[in-house]
Amino acid sequence: MFMAYVVLIAFVLLSGRFFYLQTFKAEHLQKKVVEQRVKEIVEQPERGRIVDRNGDVMAFSLMAKDIALYPNLITGKSRQEAMAELLSKELDMPYNEVMNKIRAKDSKGNPLQWVSLAKRVDIDVAKRIQEANLGGIEIKNSPKRYYPNGKTGGSILGFVNHEGAALGGIELSLDKNLRGVPGYRLAETDSVGKIIPIGFENISTALDGQTVHLTTDNYLQHVVEDALKQTKKELKATKVHAVLMNPNDGSILAMASAPSFDPNNYSKSKQSTWTLNPATYVYEPGSTFKPIYMAAAMDAGHITKDFTYEDAGSINVNGVNIRNWDGQGPGKATLQDVIVNSSNVGMINISRTMTSEQTIKGLRKAGIGQKTGIELPGEEIGLFPTAKSLDDDPIRKATVSFGQGISVTPVQLLTAFSQIVNGGHEIKAHLVQNAKDQFGNITYQRDVAKGKQIYKADTVKNIKKYLKANMEIGSGKDYQLKGTKAGGKTGSAWFVENGKYVDGEIIGSFMGFVPYDKPKYALLVVVERPEAEFGSTAAGPTWKSIMEETLRYTKINELDEKAKQITVPDVRWMLTDDAKEVLKENLKNVVVKEDGDGEIVTDRRYRYKNDRLEITLVTASLETKKGIYIPNVTGKSRYQLHELFKGTGIKIKEHGQGHVSEQKLAPGYYEDIKEMIVWYK
Repeated sequence: MFMAYVVLIAFVLLSGRFFYLQTFKAEHLQKKVVEQRVKEIVEQPERGRIVDRNGDVMAFSLMAKDIALYPNLITGKSRQEAMAELLSKELDMPYNEVMNKIRAKDSKGNPLQWVSLAKRVDIDVAKRIQEANLGGIEIKNSPKRYYPNGKTGGSILGFVNHEGAALGGIELSLDKNLRGVPGYRLAETDSVGKIIPIGFENISTALDGQTVHLTTDNYLQHVVEDALKQTKKELKATKVHAVLMNPNDGSILAMASAPSFDPNNYSKSKQSTWTLNPATYVYEPGSTFKPIYMAAAMDAGHITKDFTYEDAGSINVNGVNIRNWDGQGPGKATLQDVIVNSSNVGMINISRTMTSEQTIKGLRKAGIGQKTGIELPGEEIGLFPTAKSLDDDPIRKATVSFGQGISVTPVQLLTAFSQIVNGGHEIKAHLVQNAKDQFGNITYQRDVAKGKQIYKADTVKNIKKYLKANMEIGSGKDYQLKGTKAGGKTGSAWFVENGKYVDGEIIGSFMGFVPYDKPKYALLVVVERPEAEFGSTAAGPTWKSIMEETLRYTKINELDEKAKQITVPDVRWMLTDDAKEVLKENLKNVVVKEDGDGEIVTDRRYRYKNDRLEITLVTASLETKKGIYIPNVTGKSRYQLHELFKGTGIKIKEHGQGHVSEQKLAPGYYEDIKEMIVWYK
């Protein structure tokens, strides 16, 4: 009887406990089971490409895989040993190292819930591991960013760090478009972490990043950066900057600063170079500011083209004697004399025709003291005075007229200059044409349509005439371009350090445009603290070399109208023999020459002579001392591909059969590439 009571009581207690769990704790227990059996796996998207105006790749990502373990789910000696054996073999890791990760414990001796095993694993290796379905393993996408042109474009591209965060440049300013949208996978697993085939799995596919199309040209970017590097070295300058712009629409064709950095190896460069570019660099422009100031005064009617003044070489302002750069004065002088002789006295006379308020209004109309809106983070506006500050400081009001006591960025100044020489209409400086998603939809495009007319036709005509005269008889005469008329202005300003001018240290600059009648290119070069006395000798040679190569490259001086009408296939990055064959197949009556005896075409030059188009292919050897050129290998067979890269140390990862239909590495120059992925079809 006693035992019957015991059994009854036990039954009641168990029934009560069961009722309690079912009724009051059911939701909590269900949640706990779901947490233990359901895992959320994040699928990283592939970051979008950055390409130049011709479609040449400047930045792209290669997708690899990161592999991690859940040691708390990998139980049992035999299972641990089997997993360690597989992973050590597939990942080429020591068996003991893998086993230590599998059996990793926390400070209390409990198995860890998560531990990283290997990063950026080849996708084929990761696939074999995944297909083994051992459980307790996490495999997720891990994109790595590559910049095939090395340092070229670094100051405008920025970079993506090892954690995948965009830092600086276009990478940061258009990160929203480039980064894509992660995907998510909710998978039901068993007690050891294996995905249950009949369990639920909710997949949200990752959406890859968009392609950003820049306005720059890779070749011109290379030309500009090479010129800046050489200038910095020869003149022992601390910094050198250049901006090459289409003055008609504000599109940047090339823009760079030196020193710069290689975004592939950003950690090896000084952090100060990561944000240094012509939109963040602030300086006093000196005499290159004179055309901007003069245009403001003329357009508002404060002076006319007939304006004259007496120039004795110096002028007294509020008890301070301000002189011309050489202390010389021609006597009675005109506005053209102001530009040609770079007269400070003349500019001060112009400044006296305007009130402080009128001065500020005219400069703001030009865009001075304002951001241009260029697609780079951290754009500066410079140091811009107020009307009150000029009223309170007559000397500053005078010196602002010739570019001292006011500061700008190179992008800001060249934009203001371009708005004069392009016929007087407003433009917006920009580096980005657009961003497009995988379906070709435009997701970003700045409104850069031709702006309102901000200068009268007479103002434009007169200022351009003075700038042309300066290239013929003034400070720019040694840098005139053969075969085309140009306009330009040199500038020298004292270098400012800790709020004070440094005696004997200048910032030299040269700003000009070509061709004179219908400008297509405007270029500004700025050289900080060079071993040179004047802006003309500091920046003039660099300006000339860049502009000459720009004209050659764009064929303004070398191709007549007939040649311009010929559509020439783009054979850059093709193998030399392939390029010659393509040109002869697509063009009639053409002469193809070679400059060099390399296997790959890195550039091409054109000349129209005796009614025949001559194309010179600039070639290079596949391998260099520091790196390798990756050609366009589309259409090559497996045998041809392996023969091409034999002895280079490049490992070919292949998918499919037939001939190459796609290559993961964009054609270009690389210094740290060990493998190349191709697809055959």
